[in-house]
Amino acid sequence: MKKEVLHDNTLRALEEGEGMHRSFRMLRGMLGKKKWRIYKMIIKNVIVYTEDKKFTAGGIVVHDDKIESIYTTENVPDMLGEEVVDGQGAYAIPGLIDLHFHGCMGDDFCDNSKEAIENIAKYEASVGVTTIAPATMTLPVEELEDILRTAAEYKKSRIRRERIL
Repeated sequence: MKKEVLHDNTLRALEEGEGMHRSFRMLRGMLGKKKWRIYKMIIKNVIVYTEDKKFTAGGIVVHDDKIESIYTTENVPDMLGEEVVDGQGAYAIPGLIDLHFHGCMGDDFCDNSKEAIENIAKYEASVGVTTIAPATMTLPVEELEDILRTAAEYKKSRIRRERIL
């Protein structure tokens, strides 16, 4: 059986339920429709990527929807009283960073539209990218400034929406 890949933005993708990569769908299926905003959860039986840049058997400790720590089979935390989810041997890696891209899914950063940025961000999140650094094309300075203003407005509106949620 091919191993699935889980990303640290799995929590948000599961909660939103939009455009999920198949590994997110697999984990959501294991959990049902539960919300992730709980005090503490342990995802056991996954292959974690450690600080020494190696994959090893272990798990993830999630606290208030953020990854608190990872552990290996040598240092398993006490799971008594915690919600425990079996990752069924899936790989768990940190969120990826896309350092240079112009667009995807028929949208381009230089389309100068918040909707295009939203579509790009949703797609990137669905494949495990948690940080994006979009690139522009060679365009007149005025047009580039307008594109960057649109991006800044998108970011501000996104931050406000996340605080409300």
